[in-house]
Amino acid sequence: MKRNRGEIYSLIARLFHTGFKGYIVVIERGRVSGTRLIGFNEVSRVARGFIELKDGTVIPLHRVIEVLDEKKQPVWRRWREAKSYSDEDSSPGPSAP
Repeated sequence: MKRNRGEIYSLIARLFHTGFKGYIVVIERGRVSGTRLIGFNEVSRVARGFIELKDGTVIPLHRVIEVLDEKKQPVWRRWREAKSYSDEDSSPGPSAP
């Protein structure tokens, strides 16, 4: 199924303006886990191509991979087959011997 280009913007903007208490999972380079969990309470502005946080950080929408509710259950995922941040085994992968 082809997704609409503005789908993630529409979803995040709607949730932000209704006081949604969930989380946004973004890809973040430089982190060991590769992802960052951001609460909607940290967001100060949602624009067409980015999210601005209260601390001034700007996150492009193409880095958003998942939106979670307040119980960390997925509301939206960029890839349907992707492992969720909310999955129980959130280990980074197999450990080295």
